[in-house]
Amino acid sequence: MVNVMHFKNETQQREHRVTEMLASPGFLQMDLLRELRIESPPLIACELDKSLYARNGDVDLVFATGWNTGAERLYAIEVKVMVLDGGGHFRSEKLNKHNKQLELLRNEGWHYVYLLDVIVTQPAQGWFHPQAFEGFDNYRKEVGDQCVGHIVLQINAVAHKPETEAGSFAFHQVCPAIENVQGGRSINEIRNALSRVWELA
Repeated sequence: MVNVMHFKNETQQREHRVTEMLASPGFLQMDLLRELRIESPPLIACELDKSLYARNGDVDLVFATGWNTGAERLYAIEVKVMVLDGGGHFRSEKLNKHNKQLELLRNEGWHYVYLLDVIVTQPAQGWFHPQAFEGFDNYRKEVGDQCVGHIVLQINAVAHKPETEAGSFAFHQVCPAIENVQGGRSINEIRNALSRVWELA
């Protein structure tokens, strides 16, 4: 029997693998763009290194619309992943850790900032997952800044296949982001950094 590495069993690379899947073309990304109200295909950056604009850390997921039109909008998505165990309890929940990171993104000047909380499950034996919506029912995390958008995604795994190949998913939008019209200290540096990233792609 092939040993399948599901997200729930991944310890070191779980968030990286989930973020990569969201950055890849497919139904999951299409539905995420719908939640973000992005209608035209955006430019995408995965795990943008903030040192490119003289800051520390990274931005998990970046979407840019209207690039080079003078009316671009830059979306910064902070991705967090937690595991829903068989008893309906969360592992790696970390109720408040995200707020400081979201505040930094807002201050940098991104037009829209979102927390995307991803719930991953124990693999089910059949195609119908018995915990299909249990993560939403038990979810209790909040975002401190009312301008920051908040989306929850539950990915339901099935046995013998990784989540990139099989399973189901559902989104729940807690609240949409409010556009940051004030700008920020780093917005021009961010534009320049993204230009360099996409020129090299």
